[in-house]
Amino acid sequence: MKILHLSTVAMVLSVALSSSLDSATEKEPLSKSQALEIVRALNTAELDILLKTKNYAPLDSVVKGLREKPAGLAEFVDNSSNSSSGKIRDYQVSIITSSDGKHYKLALTPLEDSPACAVAFFSDESGVIYLGTAIDCKN
Repeated sequence: MKILHLSTVAMVLSVALSSSLDSATEKEPLSKSQALEIVRALNTAELDILLKTKNYAPLDSVVKGLREKPAGLAEFVDNSSNSSSGKIRDYQVSIITSSDGKHYKLALTPLEDSPACAVAFFSDESGVIYLGTAIDCKN
């Protein structure tokens, strides 16, 4: 009886610790290097899709088509009402494609409750990645 009770206590503690670690991870903001890795992965995926289909794709298709997902992108939350945007921790991610599928604009921007002066990332079919902060930030 004692063995069964101890194993039950151990299992409950294990589940509690696991969920507490999961919620701590969800609340951690993306680091600048994690965010950059996500933008690079999305740009590369867009290029892969272009080479296969001759068109760029909206965000939901790009995320599904990734060969390897960077750490932060594994937490991607799709905005089910809009295939062009979603959320990753403390960032909003969007990919807007032109009507002919020959161009796209990618943005990874901080949500309103992000740390002050968080960096935003922008790119397009050129593959060049731009960083930006709010005008009032002194970095």
